[in-house]
Amino acid sequence: MKKLIALILLSLTLIVNFNQAIPEQGASILLLRNPAPPQSVQPGEQVHFEWNIIASSTEDYVRFFIENPDGDDIFEQQYPAPEGMSESIDYTVPAGSPDGVYWAGVEYYSIESGLEAIAMVSFYVSTLRGDLQIVVFNDTNSNGIRDPGENGMPDIIVRVDGPLGGPVTLSTDSDGACLLTDIPVGTYNIEVECPAGYINTTGTMVEADVIQDSLTTVEVGLRRMKSQIEASKTGPSTADPGEIITYMIRIENTGEVEIPSTTVVDPLPEQVEYLSSSYGGIYIIGDNTVTWNITALPPGASITIEVQVKINPDLSTPTTIINQASAHWEDPIEGQIEDSQTNEVTTEVNVGGGGGGGGGGGGMQVPEFNLTVMIATAIMILLLTKKFRRI
Repeated sequence: MKKLIALILLSLTLIVNFNQAIPEQGASILLLRNPAPPQSVQPGEQVHFEWNIIASSTEDYVRFFIENPDGDDIFEQQYPAPEGMSESIDYTVPAGSPDGVYWAGVEYYSIESGLEAIAMVSFYVSTLRGDLQIVVFNDTNSNGIRDPGENGMPDIIVRVDGPLGGPVTLSTDSDGACLLTDIPVGTYNIEVECPAGYINTTGTMVEADVIQDSLTTVEVGLRRMKSQIEASKTGPSTADPGEIITYMIRIENTGEVEIPSTTVVDPLPEQVEYLSSSYGGIYIIGDNTVTWNITALPPGASITIEVQVKINPDLSTPTTIINQASAHWEDPIEGQIEDSQTNEVTTEVNVGGGGGGGGGGGGMQVPEFNLTVMIATAIMILLLTKKFRRI
């Protein structure tokens, strides 16, 4: 209430003097305390305070005060000019003080304006205390349990809400841990901020019960989101020389993050001639290669692209044509180039064989089965002719 009245008087003073020449001013106060919440002190222990005031006005005096959880002043000390601009003090919490949130404040009063600046910080008093350790680990197998070999993750932001307030923002150390000592017993809510490209495997909000004179350990798992492109290819298993065939390439984002850009490369076999392609394919003549640049592909999305080619009509012997494409993309999380190969598509090219009729019959192809029948028939006719001659 006293602070509120002081602030109102300060506002009225500024209004009254609005049309008067006021010296340039604007004080600032940096006020620190140790220990800081959620760490607490017990009655009989000390809290250390220090502050520094920067002001362009003329100092009148500085006031330091402490309020109990009910908002009543329980300690006050004034520093007349030129003292109080940079000070420190150790305050001992009186025996029998109730648990709760206490406030310490520094007020700066100038000759020109009276109360010109105020800064306040809180500190906790608790007779029942325990310790809380939070460990953030790389949950590589996503089972929500820290297994051997799953290391702690440093520099992860952690927010902690406790029974006396919050949140308090912390950062994990090189082992992936935050340790809070001498904090009030009760239930704490823990929120771990996922870095870009990671997901939480143990829940976005974790509760922990701190017990008197005990260490409570909470392990929170994070896992890097998967970045993956699957590529597959289909095509005919057989073809004839000169035939036009179509290869189909399917590109699917089977990961958990959007892939900003994917390049598909299809080096065509030497036995085929490029005709056309869908989805803006670019044909490079010298390499007999087709490339595609695919823009953003969200998780679960896929596209199918086609390329038409013509089998070399001059093939004279049976030929096996093998075609395989590949996809290349930049992992948006790690920033490194990844690639995925399609399966191989094998096409057997059928080439007809020559049959040799003499004397100008000219290359008529006679199936092997029919030729056998013709020979057998000729032998039967020959045998029957001999039989009839005997008769």
